[in-house]
Amino acid sequence: MTPPPDTPNGRVTLARLEEQNINILQELREIKGEQRLTNQRLAADHDRVTRMEVCAENHETRMDGIDKRIGEVDHARKLESRIIAVIAGMGGLGGLIVTWWKGPNP
Repeated sequence: MTPPPDTPNGRVTLARLEEQNINILQELREIKGEQRLTNQRLAADHDRVTRMEVCAENHETRMDGIDKRIGEVDHARKLESRIIAVIAGMGGLGGLIVTWWKGPNP
């Protein structure tokens, strides 16, 4: 909205235009300062997000290693139980063979 003219003949004086110009420049400086702060905050947030992404990738890599190790331990335990079962089975089979070889007890 344009302010009313400051002279009786309807014209705006140079002083009035200069005042308006100064006000506009001041508002632009304030906006520029706010924009600078916003840009600084955005840059800081970007840096923080980047650090978090790197941290998340490191945790993911570490968790993959832990999952792999858990799988290896689980596999080793299953293999160990199978070996024990085979040995126990061989012991039982060996007892049967010895009993058969010696024959029945009188």
